[in-house]
Amino acid sequence: MKNHNLAVGIFITAAAVVFTAGLFLIGNRYKAFSHRVIFYTDFQDVEGLDKGAQVRVEGMNAGEVENVQIPSSPAQRFRLKTSTMRGLNGVVQDVRSGKGSVGMLLEDKSTAADVRQSVSNIRQTTEALRGSATRVDNILANVQSRQIVGKMDDTLTNAKSTMRNLNQTSEQINTKLKSAFAQDQYGEDAGTNLQQSLTNMNQATGNLADDTEALKHEFFFRGFFKHRGYDDLDDLPAEEYRAGRIFKGLPENRQWIPASSLFTTNEDGEEMLSANGRHNIDGVLARFKQIYGQALIIEGYASSGSETDELVMSRRRAVLVRNYLQLHYHLLPKNTGIIALGSTPPENAGKTTFDGVSLVTVSTNSK
Repeated sequence: MKNHNLAVGIFITAAAVVFTAGLFLIGNRYKAFSHRVIFYTDFQDVEGLDKGAQVRVEGMNAGEVENVQIPSSPAQRFRLKTSTMRGLNGVVQDVRSGKGSVGMLLEDKSTAADVRQSVSNIRQTTEALRGSATRVDNILANVQSRQIVGKMDDTLTNAKSTMRNLNQTSEQINTKLKSAFAQDQYGEDAGTNLQQSLTNMNQATGNLADDTEALKHEFFFRGFFKHRGYDDLDDLPAEEYRAGRIFKGLPENRQWIPASSLFTTNEDGEEMLSANGRHNIDGVLARFKQIYGQALIIEGYASSGSETDELVMSRRRAVLVRNYLQLHYHLLPKNTGIIALGSTPPENAGKTTFDGVSLVTVSTNSK
């Protein structure tokens, strides 16, 4: 009897163990004992999805599709039933092990360092922006406290007022000029009147020269003019000068300067005194013992073109040199004369022809 009861007990125990083992095996196969969370998601299109498809979150397996519910009308969507296979602990362990994007971000040291550096840069940028905003506020407050905007408005107002005054002054000047150059009672303008005045002056000067020439032949003045030898250095007659009858018996000091060492041409092709020419003139005057209180004659020469061309060119050259001498050395006009000799120097000058300028000092104090 005891053996019978023992056999029954063993059989029942073995059956219970086999049943329990089978229950766990079947439950594990169908995940009956796993903690699951059911999710429902609606999609417009589920092409490629089927029951049993894996669901991944941030690169990690999080569950599978349990069912796909087909919509009953075109306006509705497909509904997917998904469930998780593991609990929160499993996900956390995967993250700690570096699985998925979040795990890689947290466990990869270089990536984590980059993230920390980026956060630090963002923080520094924020602080810099905050500081810049503070400085801008201070600048605006300073501008407002000093009333700079108001002062700028006042400055612009003053500038506008000045421009108005300038315009008024300009209009007044134009009015005065128009009045000054307007036609007179005879219908003549200022330019015509000025030209007529110059003509009258030239006529008066000519009359004075004629009167002086007449005095030279009068009995009481003949000796005075004969002793002086000349009355104006610019009116020396060329032929008498060449013959040596003007300064007869007076000591002369003559210096020759070629045209190539004196002149250059401007854009219009006209001759003008060059820098090298001024330097050469200075060197010549340095060789004169005395230039003040004596007569200085600038002889102009030109040896090209017709006789008239030579005369005109030689006078122009003499005028250019005299203007420089009077401006630079402050020579008195009454002691400085010019004479155009064409291409022929005086008889006692030692040259038969020349092209350029000759400077001659005459000591009028000698007897």
